[in-house]
Amino acid sequence: MAVFEQMKSLRHQEQVQARKAVTDFIYAQIAGCELDEKRLVVAGLRRLKDLERTCGLTQ
Repeated sequence: MAVFEQMKSLRHQEQVQARKAVTDFIYAQIAGCELDEKRLVVAGLRRLKDLERTCGLTQ
């Protein structure tokens, strides 16, 4: 939940970029035959956290 809370502090453009990156990542996971919803959610949150660290998406 903390990852979602941090999204609130992003500018609109940063939110759009983060959503696109995570969406693309999730679709790639699905294309790679990952269909378990819980695993997809965790992987998506992990990807968002990685983006935060590498791109400085949040404060």
